[in-house]
Amino acid sequence: MEALERAILEIEALTAIYDDSICEDDVHEDSICHLSISSEKEYRLAEEIVRKSHDVDAEAAEAGRPIPDLSVVFALPSSSLVPQDERCERSADGGGADGRTRRGKTAVPSCTMRLTFPAGYPTDRAASASVLSAPVPAPTSSRGGGGVVALPRRERDGISERLNRRARELVGAEAAMELIEMFREEVAASAAEHRRRWSEDGSDAVADAEHSAGLGRRWIWVHHVTNAGRCKDIVREADAAGLGGYLKSGYPGIVVVEGTVERCDEFTSWIKGNKSRPGGFGRNWGHHVRGEVSIEERSLPVPVVHIDGDLAELASCCRDHEVGEEFLEYVMQHKSS
Repeated sequence: MEALERAILEIEALTAIYDDSICEDDVHEDSICHLSISSEKEYRLAEEIVRKSHDVDAEAAEAGRPIPDLSVVFALPSSSLVPQDERCERSADGGGADGRTRRGKTAVPSCTMRLTFPAGYPTDRAASASVLSAPVPAPTSSRGGGGVVALPRRERDGISERLNRRARELVGAEAAMELIEMFREEVAASAAEHRRRWSEDGSDAVADAEHSAGLGRRWIWVHHVTNAGRCKDIVREADAAGLGGYLKSGYPGIVVVEGTVERCDEFTSWIKGNKSRPGGFGRNWGHHVRGEVSIEERSLPVPVVHIDGDLAELASCCRDHEVGEEFLEYVMQHKSS
């Protein structure tokens, strides 16, 4: 019970440190890190278990109750990976790290990491780290034009492996802050290396790999997407695959994603329903994949933006990103003449 209480106190401290609601007015939105609890139900259950453990009468009843795993997601704005002067240049142009805006607000893609604290952490077991997304802003002067390219899965997996190796060395101590700082350093180092290549010769290994693999966009329609947990799963899965795009929840549910053809196909396969990786929509989902488009370059924001129920807003965003005709064809079913 001591381990669980320590884990809860650590999460409380982390959420206080990264509470963006208490930031000073002169702090730019695109420089604010954020941490959220991704297992609210389990977290509340853990609090209840700890609370009852201090009650002698309730302690016996709680004995043997399984201890839940807890997890948080740390988000590092990708714009923080660029020099201050370039960040100011992007702001002056009116865009975020991907140079695009939504409803007057800068859409800032984030590098994200999930930290999981299993039962027994921190006394007997190590935390587990998983890099979910790592978008790299291209220099504004490069051929990328200030856009964003996601680090390849193998590179994200490499960072995760190094983080987990360090986490195992820290068993017995609270490890989250050190792992967060290590994550920031690892992502910054990878971003700097790709940006250096891009600046020196106008090319980049990440972008070249994407283009050699082929880029695509998928338009997916379903009767409705109303479950909050499912919405989070869709966004998280797309982020983990390095995809950008939009999720419109409500009636109807629309998902549009873009990235490498391989990642788009993997995402579509997942969302159809996969027994080994639950979270998709299941049977007959394939009938709702309305559009498969080959593209030369990315147009949509990274990571996926969640729009809550407003089809008109999605239409506006699609026009802003120059995919309005595709929206009309694959969502509204209006064929261009």
